[in-house]
Amino acid sequence: MSNAITSCGNLSSLSADNICPACGKLATAMVLPHPACQILRCTDCNIALTIPKSFITTSSYDSNPDLAAGYERGEADGFRYSNLILDSLGHYVPKGKLLDVGCSIGTLVHAAQHRGYESQGIDLDGNAIGHGVAKGRPIAKSSVGEWPVSDYDALVLQHTLEHVPEPVAFLKQCVARLESGGVVIASVPCYCGLLPKLFGHRWYGWQLNQHYFHYSKSGLRKVFELSGLTVLRAFTNSMDHSIRPGNIHGIKQWILTVAAFVLARVGSLLGRGDQLMVIGRKTISASTDSRLIANGVR
Repeated sequence: MSNAITSCGNLSSLSADNICPACGKLATAMVLPHPACQILRCTDCNIALTIPKSFITTSSYDSNPDLAAGYERGEADGFRYSNLILDSLGHYVPKGKLLDVGCSIGTLVHAAQHRGYESQGIDLDGNAIGHGVAKGRPIAKSSVGEWPVSDYDALVLQHTLEHVPEPVAFLKQCVARLESGGVVIASVPCYCGLLPKLFGHRWYGWQLNQHYFHYSKSGLRKVFELSGLTVLRAFTNSMDHSIRPGNIHGIKQWILTVAAFVLARVGSLLGRGDQLMVIGRKTISASTDSRLIANGVR
């Protein structure tokens, strides 16, 4: 632990990076040491932080077209996960206007269209947007703060919040795009799950050079509530641990891959999955929009 702290500098000098976004207290409990950074946890909210923040890669996605090409190659899995999110969303908003924030190539936007939603998507990755637009999908390069439309019934944040340095401010911008009674559904990696506890640094959900925060169920609930959302449901399931033989080389990798696949599903069944999903509703005003009632929002 002392070596990890020394490599990052004195904790007091990093106190600005240590502030929990949910309660404002300093994160001090060691979760995962690393030669170039550390993961510290807030003992009140269980949100963990990558420290220092300067370790996070801030270069534009536009500089790496291979990312977008990879999303397209893996789109079959993307559709499967998009439909799982839409299944959960459908209990609260079965139809209406939907915005996917961090839409990549627009896989979920396309899946939502097939379910009858009037869906759109935005992302900061110009290469991914280019792939999706070429497929005729209604997506655009934009931040949520710059997006001009603000009458959505639902917003989707699929593995987006962990990449955001100011999650409460970001979520407030998302809430501002919703109609009264609209819903936000977010999925993030869950470091509190069974698999990350057993796999430690080998768990692929860490992605320390990309993720500012590592969320717990209680912590993400607080972030939602601070952003003006009433939490309707919070639960865990499994991230993608599919076994793809073409990507596995050597007996050790086979063992780790199969173990991850099994443990991820066991963890999900036990309520300790490595993916967290939270659904929250914007406070309904006294003059509830009649269009929301017509769309079946409840």
